[in-house]
Amino acid sequence: MISEQDVERIQQELGELALQALRIDLDGFIEASDLVGSAQALSAGASPWAVTSAAGWAEMARLVKPFRDHVVERVAQIREEMVGAGDLAPAGSECPSCGERRVDELGINEDGSVLCATCGRRYQMPGEGA
Repeated sequence: MISEQDVERIQQELGELALQALRIDLDGFIEASDLVGSAQALSAGASPWAVTSAAGWAEMARLVKPFRDHVVERVAQIREEMVGAGDLAPAGSECPSCGERRVDELGINEDGSVLCATCGRRYQMPGEGA
């Protein structure tokens, strides 16, 4: 039988896993892994082991992506419930990696770039140059 302490510990560990999943840029990881795992990388001199390994990692990342996307969506909902609408960046301005919208977590620079304090991703504001 599972004790209340075990349930609490498991819930805490799942919460920590969910927060770590937010910090993973899976789209970027999949893109990089696909490039290294391609036939072109092999013909360019990448080792066969690196190509095979990268292809395997890309496939695992694709399997994890739905879970990560669900976590990002759920955490965004929770954050929006916790803060007022005035404390959120406009829709479309959120961090593309973790979905952060709280203005106090998004460092907006004069050039329109944004540094997300939650996950460390730097990105351009919508409508700004690259």
